[in-house]
Amino acid sequence: MFKLGPEAKHSTLKTAGRRWKDWKAFLTRNLIFKYKDKVPAMLDRPPDAYASCYKPEDWKEFVAKRCSPEWAKKRKKMQDIRSQNTYNHHAGRGGVKKVEEKLVKELGHQLTIYDRADLWIRIHTNKNGELDGPAQEVADRIKLMIVSSGMGMHYW
Repeated sequence: MFKLGPEAKHSTLKTAGRRWKDWKAFLTRNLIFKYKDKVPAMLDRPPDAYASCYKPEDWKEFVAKRCSPEWAKKRKKMQDIRSQNTYNHHAGRGGVKKVEEKLVKELGHQLTIYDRADLWIRIHTNKNGELDGPAQEVADRIKLMIVSSGMGMHYW
């Protein structure tokens, strides 16, 4: 048992909920969907590595829920939504906030509209310094807008 203040309690429960969801997604992706068609007998009981974490009846219920038609319908809907994400970001674990803080530190002032355009390009640039397909078109339009306005960009 832990005693937490109100602000810590909220963030701790929020993080715990996110981790629990991620754990269930990990099990679903790497165990259930991986073996449900190939070796369905493997799903009768929890894997040895996780046997101490799950009662056999809880594991069966979890697997049954993930293999249900309702779950398949929900999964398909979410996959369709995800497939519509055209501009994938490459901000890493720190997210956009971390990239933004780094840019503010580099510039030494709060971000202007031009700096935000620079930020968008940085976030959507991969490790090789390239922009993915449609993101390149947007970056080109941003560069054109910046050049035509007479303002310089920091990124190029």
